[in-house]
Amino acid sequence: MGVVEDVRQFGLNRVPEPQFFADLRQWPGSGPLFPIGAYYTVRTDGDSTAIISSLRGIVHELDAQAALFNVAAMEQLVATTIARPRVYAVLLGTFAAVAVALAASGVFGIIAYSVTQRTREIGIRIALGAQRSNVMGLVLRQSTILATIGMTLGLAASAALTRSLEGMLFGLTPLDPTTLVAVSLIFGLVATLAAFVPARRATRVDPLVALRHE
Repeated sequence: MGVVEDVRQFGLNRVPEPQFFADLRQWPGSGPLFPIGAYYTVRTDGDSTAIISSLRGIVHELDAQAALFNVAAMEQLVATTIARPRVYAVLLGTFAAVAVALAASGVFGIIAYSVTQRTREIGIRIALGAQRSNVMGLVLRQSTILATIGMTLGLAASAALTRSLEGMLFGLTPLDPTTLVAVSLIFGLVATLAAFVPARRATRVDPLVALRHE
């Protein structure tokens, strides 16, 4: 006797159930525990399709009434099993990429617009003697706080919603740290650029011009 690793015999999305292996000779004929027919696995180092005819000849020599049906390579069987989850994964990945692009453009536009609206404020601060570097630091710090709050809320929402996708995942957890960190870095970079570009432009404007800005 021995113990083997879990085998997802009935699908990748189903939890492995307790099973056991037995010698085929222990099950003469069909019955409730053994279906009609049997499945055989052949390991070869060469082209698997080239030995199919040889296998059919061997089976025919052993039993003239026996035949081989549904012969396929293991790669084909695995590909057939994961075809639907793979399509779902591609669709979800495509929609996720589009959603990230739209969200990033929205974040950039909102933060850039809000900083541009503060051109008059920035001009007043510079006219009163504030250093341009200090003004830049203030704008970036406030934008970073807003972006951090938004990312925190987004991560909390994603942690709650991804639980519904757990049944479609195989070998992955609903909370993928790599993906969450990567997306957070992307939005953090977008928010920083969105605040830096208009703030840098505003600090270079003459204070008198900035004071007349509406």
